[in-house]
Amino acid sequence: MTTLVHEALSATAAIRATLVARPGGGFLVAPVARGGTFSREQLSEEQQLLTNSIRDFWRSSVIPRLDEIEHKKKVEVDGKEQPLAIVLLRQLAELGALGVDIPAAHGGLDLDKTTSMLLSETLGGCASMGATVGAHIGIGTLPIVFFGNDAQKAKYLPRLLTAELVSCYALTEPNNGSDALGGRTNAALSADGTHYVLAGEKIFITNGSWADIAIVFARHDGGPYSAFIVDLHSPGVTRGVEERKMGIRGSSTCGLTFADVKVRARTSSATSATPRGSRSTSSTSAGSSSASATSGTRNMPSI
Repeated sequence: MTTLVHEALSATAAIRATLVARPGGGFLVAPVARGGTFSREQLSEEQQLLTNSIRDFWRSSVIPRLDEIEHKKKVEVDGKEQPLAIVLLRQLAELGALGVDIPAAHGGLDLDKTTSMLLSETLGGCASMGATVGAHIGIGTLPIVFFGNDAQKAKYLPRLLTAELVSCYALTEPNNGSDALGGRTNAALSADGTHYVLAGEKIFITNGSWADIAIVFARHDGGPYSAFIVDLHSPGVTRGVEERKMGIRGSSTCGLTFADVKVRARTSSATSATPRGSRSTSSTSAGSSSASATSGTRNMPSI
């Protein structure tokens, strides 16, 4: 028996060593140690209370209105018409649903990934609302969490986790989808170094028609990719018509065009580890504070 236990422990140690040696998405193909298995029975009372409250809201306020959501119905709030999906998004925020992955320093719950995954599981039954929520607080917010500097986090995260601001993620272009680094949208630094001029087109952007800001990927002067937090109410930003989709019709999906949009340059930026093939840039559009970017070894000017 002792020999078997020793062999099992040695095998587990070897697997864990393999996991450490595989960076990025290596965990997808690496063997899984037995000690890493998690079952639903291990969920804590706090995790269950949070997700149960959100599940109750989803079943009582979202599922009964599927038809209205799918037809992008607008409702009146404080004398103004707003998309029903955005109204529901803000009600979810009041329950804490948008703060799970946001640091506590910026008003979030800063919970673990198990809770985050459990929360995502509760958003089933309405793919349109699920896409709206995910594009906003996931790919539209986490780049700031991961790569933003302190000023950017302080400015944006509290307003994103309440859905006061709605965000989206602008990467795909007419000629570049899966080949993400083949995009042609460009950010040219002005001669005096005070701002970037953003020019290009993005397509199939979830939340595109009703977002306030976007994480926009662009080449820095035709070179490596960087990401910019862009105010979508800025001069030069045009939103395309809504795509006619076979499914998830209740989520907004449209194109974004940037016609020489001015994005103010920062004077300093903190180093951050980022994917190979791009370099860090942060900037703001039309006077708002801006982008957090993806890069590895260099920092670009930022606010």
